[in-house]
Amino acid sequence: MQRVINTLLEKYERIQLYPVIVTKPEALMTSNDFLNTLVIIHSNLSHDQIKSQLNELEESLGRDRSDPLRSHKDRTADVDIIACSETYDPNIFSRCKEVYVGQVLLSDQPSVSLPLGDSFVGDRAAAIHLDRTTGQIRIVHDELDGLDDWLKTGFETE
Repeated sequence: MQRVINTLLEKYERIQLYPVIVTKPEALMTSNDFLNTLVIIHSNLSHDQIKSQLNELEESLGRDRSDPLRSHKDRTADVDIIACSETYDPNIFSRCKEVYVGQVLLSDQPSVSLPLGDSFVGDRAAAIHLDRTTGQIRIVHDELDGLDDWLKTGFETE
C-alpha cells in the first residue's frame, strides 16, 4: 500500500486519502486480508491514460495481467478507478456498489497507519502534497469535509 500511495503522489502530486482499512476478500479463496482505501486525484489525463498508469503500477508490484485467472488469485495490488469526473465531487464514491468502498466510507473498521516520508498516513483522512522541487511531502490530517476545499481548488484552476 505504501508503494501505491508513493507512486500516486509521484504521478499526481496531491491526493486526498481516506482511511486505510483491513477487509476480507470477496469471491477469492485466500486466507489473506486486504488493505483498502479510496483516493481522489486530479489529472488532465484521460480515463484510459490513468487506467494505463494504474495497470503499470500493479504490474510493477507483481501483478500478472496476462494470467486469465488473475481476478481469482491473490495480488499484491489492485488499483481500480471507481469514478471519473471533470468536477470535484466528494460524494462520487457513494454511488459505487463495491462492498469495500462502503466499508471505507463508513470508517467503522479499524484503520491502518502507514509510514510516508517523516510521518504516517492511513489512520484517518489526509490531504497529501508532494513538492517535486524539494521532494518534501506535506500531510494535512483533517476530517474529510475540511479536506474538500483543499483538493477542489485543483479542479477549479483548470
